[in-house]
Amino acid sequence: MWNVSLISPVSSDVNKATERHLTSVYSEHRKVAGEATAGIFEPWTAVNRALMLRSIERGELPDNADIEMACEVIVSMTSHRSLTQSKPFDKAFYGTLLDNILLPALKTPYSSFDK
Repeated sequence: MWNVSLISPVSSDVNKATERHLTSVYSEHRKVAGEATAGIFEPWTAVNRALMLRSIERGELPDNADIEMACEVIVSMTSHRSLTQSKPFDKAFYGTLLDNILLPALKTPYSSFDK
């Protein structure tokens, strides 16, 4: 089980305001917006990546688990949950995402690109 208190993003109000602003900026200034988005999400992605890599080292996930895709899904779900659904990306939702979606997917990695 993951300790989500270590990797939860900043408050949902701050996230909502930041993401709304980034959405507006992104449509007008893609390069700048991409850099800003990386500055916001990359530290959180780095923590998620490090935790998943430790899980591989402990044998909890296979060596070929698609860690980068899992990190991308976490960021995407953060944006979707807060912007589209206007709901917080809280510990309960994050735990459900990890336990029911990401961990099972990481334990049985498969890609159509592998063929």
